[in-house]
Amino acid sequence: MPVRGKSMTQKQKDTIRATQLMNRLERFTSARPGDPDYEKAQLTPSHIQAIQILLKKLVPDLQAVEQTLVDERDSMSEEQILEQMKTMIAASPTLANQLRELLGPPRVVSNSKESAA
Repeated sequence: MPVRGKSMTQKQKDTIRATQLMNRLERFTSARPGDPDYEKAQLTPSHIQAIQILLKKLVPDLQAVEQTLVDERDSMSEEQILEQMKTMIAASPTLANQLRELLGPPRVVSNSKESAA
């Protein structure tokens, strides 16, 4: 219920309307012959189509929702990453040992500039 003096936003109104439509469909799908409100819960194909059209306007389709994940590490420089790693290893020295185990024994890598000279 809106606070006196403040009106609801269009988004709030749309949410309420969508909920009412979904409740109506729920009553229709769960109604069984012999239930006291069975006749009231019935919908014609045109009612169902109208509800479907309205819901498409009120509730975004999952295909239409775009999710963008922003990872701050993507914009970090190599120096910033190294600094962050130093801080993490200083806080937990066992990380350095785990990193060494993960990387395996050191390998000799030749510098292509030196070998060309």
